Amino acid sequence: MNSPIIFDIETIPDRLGEYNQAFPKSKKKAGIHAIISRVVAIGYNMGGYQKVIMGEEEAILREFADLLNEHRMATLVGFNVKNFDIPLIRLRAAKHGIKLYLPDRRSQRICDLFDILGGKWQTDVSACSLSELHWFLYGTGKQTNGCDIAEMWEDGDLEGIRSHCAEDCQITFNIYNDFKGVLW
Repeated sequence: MNSPIIFDIETIPDRLGEYNQAFPKSKKKAGIHAIISRVVAIGYNMGGYQKVIMGEEEAILREFADLLNEHRMATLVGFNVKNFDIPLIRLRAAKHGIKLYLPDRRSQRICDLFDILGGKWQTDVSACSLSELHWFLYGTGKQTNGCDIAEMWEDGDLEGIRSHCAEDCQITFNIYNDFKGVLW
């Protein structure tokens, strides 16, 4: 049986000025919408091996596509991956002509911790961020927030982005392994 691929992506605004000119009434948020965001990192943990892929977006997506192709039956685990990570990387990869072997969002091969807890689309009772969930389960929040990534990028803090992505992957890995059989 394949080890699950626990992953997280980091994005920054892309072509925002052009987009705002073309669509001045749009309320889309830069950094969290596929057509005005760019992937700057994909971190993953598989079988205890952890890596954060960084570089040009196309190269990041190609390397992740190779991983997915090599492990086509692996369960994909993340936090809000059904509504954010998977749709965003699918569209960004398509822009570069890259085929991603990603299951449909209804597939049993996707374990979305956010979705399992109810997600913000289902109820506000259990909706929380990854940092809040980590605080609740383990007593501490995270050091950084996804909202910090664009500023880190502007400041050239690639190590900060790498560290943030690795931390999110490790937290997701811990929650997935520590609460498997309890929460799902």
